[in-house]
Amino acid sequence: MAEVISVFSAVLSLVGLLYARKKSADQATESAIDKFEAELKEFLNNVFGWYDRIFIFTNHLIHDAKAGKLTSKKLSQYRKLLDDIRGSDQYYSNCRHFIQYALESYLETKPFSEADFKSRLQKLQHSYNRFEGAVIFHKDSMGDLLRRWDNLTAKGKREIVDKIEMEMQEIQSFKNAVRDALT
Repeated sequence: MAEVISVFSAVLSLVGLLYARKKSADQATESAIDKFEAELKEFLNNVFGWYDRIFIFTNHLIHDAKAGKLTSKKLSQYRKLLDDIRGSDQYYSNCRHFIQYALESYLETKPFSEADFKSRLQKLQHSYNRFEGAVIFHKDSMGDLLRRWDNLTAKGKREIVDKIEMEMQEIQSFKNAVRDALT
């Protein structure tokens, strides 16, 4: 709940600055601000949806690994889930589209091209790119864990589980940086 409030506050912070300019803006600028606000909210929903999907998957897998419950059947189920996440990741597609196309066009449009907004939007872009890279790397690590699990020693299993947990902490910090880029 606190995260939802924090995200909402971050969006309001940036949108509040835009609305201050909107009062004196022409109709086209007002429409651009309204469109940006909607696309930004959708982008953030996709970032957090993507994070939640990875987090839930990883938490269940790590729990089963630590409890010694990663049987061949469970490993097969997790491999299928990971393949589904990789193959149909709408969150990734939506986020990438916003960062690569929509945000780029906003950076060239008033009032978004003004220094204070441009700086925030570029910070958002940079933070998201770090988040995206960490999530993609993490999915590869999860695939590695699932492929190698049966052949690992007990020590190797602990090490890979610890590595996965550290990756999730890193992903969470990058996700928070996406949110914080707006303030």
